[in-house]
Amino acid sequence: MTRGDARDFLALAHKFNIQPRVSVFSLNQANQAVAAVKHETENGSAVIVR
Repeated sequence: MTRGDARDFLALAHKFNIQPRVSVFSLNQANQAVAAVKHETENGSAVIVR
C-alpha cells in the first residue's frame, strides 16, 4: 500500500461516510477486552485505555 493508496482509501471512506466501530475498555477491563476479541463478541475494534 502506498501513500497514494491510503489517500484514495481515506477519500472513499469519507465519501461514503464509513465510520469505524470501536469498543473502549479501561485498563482494569483488559482481560474482558482480550476475551471479547478471542470470542469475537465485539463488533469492531477493541481498544484498551488507561
